[in-house]
Amino acid sequence: MTREHKKEVERLETDFTDKLEKKKEMETQLLTSIDEMQKYVRELEGEREAYRLNKRRLEAEISQSSKSHEEEVQLRLKFETKLNGIYSVYRDLQNRVLPSLSLIRIVRTGPQRRQRPSRLQENH
Repeated sequence: MTREHKKEVERLETDFTDKLEKKKEMETQLLTSIDEMQKYVRELEGEREAYRLNKRRLEAEISQSSKSHEEEVQLRLKFETKLNGIYSVYRDLQNRVLPSLSLIRIVRTGPQRRQRPSRLQENH
């Protein structure tokens, strides 16, 4: 081979070696970037799982709160119904018993006043 060819071959080998080294550096950088991205993905998945758990917890709390509210409403309605029933019975008793009591008082007090002698009459 001639000198020119040797120089050309050396230059080509040097270029090839340089390109190979650059390619290896790029590959190393890419692998590092991939590792960093995978780590970031794992962190994001962890955060997402934490958000999911928090969401489930909040949904359960909302459901329980809603259920408790509904139970409270039902209990209040039941209480009001009972109270209205008691008030109705009270009014019914007033309408039935008070007139009867008034009549009984009139009947009891009426004849007793007539039959009782006054004290002035007893002393004479």
